[in-house]
Amino acid sequence: MAACELGQAGVRTVLIDKAELPRYKVCGGGLVFRGRQLLPEALRQHPSPALQAALEVSCGQINVYNNEYRDRYSAQRSEPLVTMVMRDRFDHALVQHAQGLGVRVITGEAVRRLDRSLDAHGGSVIDLHTDQRRCTARAVIVADGATSPTAKLAGFVDDRQIIPALECEVWVGEADFARLQDDPRFDMDAIPHGYGWSFPKRDHLSIGVALFQKDDGDKTALKQHYQRYLQALGIQEVLRTESHGFVIPVSLRQGSLCQGGVMLVGDAAGTADALTAEGISNAMLTGQQAAQALATSRNARGEVQAATAAARYDAFIDQALRPQLHASARLSKFFYGNTVLRNLLLKQFGQQLADRVADVFMGTKGYPSDVQASIWKRLKGSFGSFGARPQI
Repeated sequence: MAACELGQAGVRTVLIDKAELPRYKVCGGGLVFRGRQLLPEALRQHPSPALQAALEVSCGQINVYNNEYRDRYSAQRSEPLVTMVMRDRFDHALVQHAQGLGVRVITGEAVRRLDRSLDAHGGSVIDLHTDQRRCTARAVIVADGATSPTAKLAGFVDDRQIIPALECEVWVGEADFARLQDDPRFDMDAIPHGYGWSFPKRDHLSIGVALFQKDDGDKTALKQHYQRYLQALGIQEVLRTESHGFVIPVSLRQGSLCQGGVMLVGDAAGTADALTAEGISNAMLTGQQAAQALATSRNARGEVQAATAAARYDAFIDQALRPQLHASARLSKFFYGNTVLRNLLLKQFGQQLADRVADVFMGTKGYPSDVQASIWKRLKGSFGSFGARPQI
């Protein structure tokens, strides 16, 4: 997204990826509507064949299950709430679009070293060293995921909360697929202090479990929860499974996301939603915003002014994104930290909560600014007047 934005703005840009593209990316692959709307306008108006192939299944409904799968809360919208993608094809479609805008793409090379220096005019420059070459830039946007080795090279302190997850691409029998292909779902009972998901892809299912309390188990426990979840889904025939353990940062790094001309976006910054663990839309948004900050911060010679761009990017993060991520973190702590209260909340207001999450996916609403007060107000109201349905 950053490369597309910079290419469109005419900023000389190089995109470096340690993998050869296309490459598999561990991800549930749920592109929510607010993220889909962030796609470059040219791709939205006239999707390339590569993008068309990447957008596999459009779902106008999401389902949330609880109470040992007996209670279901469904949210529906006329636009696709979630579009299912395989990240290898989706990411590559964006890279190809960036190339069409003049972005140079270097693949199969990992960044090993990062040095900062001054040019002949006294301006700051950054040297990125791979095993094959050195690239010199005015600024660097780091989008290398949850482990983010480049952020470590740049000197950032890592204070993100990291949660474990297990994601599997599962090919099932025809009867199982027919039953689950129209049921994109989140299951609250699939795992203590987390949830399970089943997302329908074009010819298989993406099924996984995520744990939101970091001290609640290891990889073995996740595998056990996953196996129980398969049984709960009633899957009778598994033809093939590709399993991938991974981690998700669900809290934003403290302080500035910019340091010495280096800007962090996506999982490297910690922008995933702490309640849903949805990360694609904020990764796209921060990539776009970091690029716009750079594109609008150039001197008379057309050179990017990293310090000016950093101030603009941090201002966006602090004003537009950080408050929402803090609100989702507080809601997540309540939701996954106390099962009894969570179940009470879902029993009383499950449908309204599902609709509010759908609004967040659509980009029409955010989380309430004072989450704790909002929750306790509604719980207090439910005790005082059973049957009341106040707005969440």
